[in-house]
Amino acid sequence: MDSELYKIQREAILEVLDEIESRMNLDFSEGIEDLIHHLAIFSARLFLYFNTEEKIIYPKIKNSEKNRNHSIADDYRQKLLSWRIFFKVYHFRWALPSSILKDHEGFREDTRNLIQKLRQHILKEENEFYILL
Repeated sequence: MDSELYKIQREAILEVLDEIESRMNLDFSEGIEDLIHHLAIFSARLFLYFNTEEKIIYPKIKNSEKNRNHSIADDYRQKLLSWRIFFKVYHFRWALPSSILKDHEGFREDTRNLIQKLRQHILKEENEFYILL
């Protein structure tokens, strides 16, 4: 059941990523409240996803009978820490509408970078991690 919840959370993150990505070429001055709303949803969903990984999924894999799974879980836990730091910096920089409006090109660049890295991370999880659940 926990792994199904985790997969549902993953799909929810991908949906909001698509929504944010679709707004990257729009004029932010007209729809900034809506964009901030989607960023807040993204932040909350990502926080839930990371917590599910850390508190439920990693221990489940780590406690499996296969020694190989132990090292995979530890490796992903380290990557999760890096993701938390990366996202915290992103969120701190772009949480306010004024920050986005002041440097919209920087916001677009950082957001596209975040989306690309997160999609790569999720794809890697699908190929290496989900098979262990």
